[in-house]
Amino acid sequence: GSDIGKGNLDNDELDFPILLQWNTPIKLLFVNIGPQAEFELSCTAADIDCVDTNSLRWGGVLGAGLNFGKITAELRYNGTWSDISDVSSAKPRTILLVGGGKF
Repeated sequence: GSDIGKGNLDNDELDFPILLQWNTPIKLLFVNIGPQAEFELSCTAADIDCVDTNSLRWGGVLGAGLNFGKITAELRYNGTWSDISDVSSAKPRTILLVGGGKF
């Protein structure tokens, strides 16, 4: 068999979300949604540097979380709307578990 097209795609990026948060009538629960800008820091495919990738992509965030007073926990889904490059229709997706504290 051929190994062409096989291997890992490792894409490191810095994301800047702009989120709207809705605090539900259940005081413990909140939901957020919004767009985000994604800046590529590095990209390798099958251990070779990616060529012709778009260094700025756009995406969206959908999340839900719990507010425990000064501590929060949130589950987020990040989906990229833009293709990773002009020659690939790959669109990275991420699921995040986010913890936070208020002070």
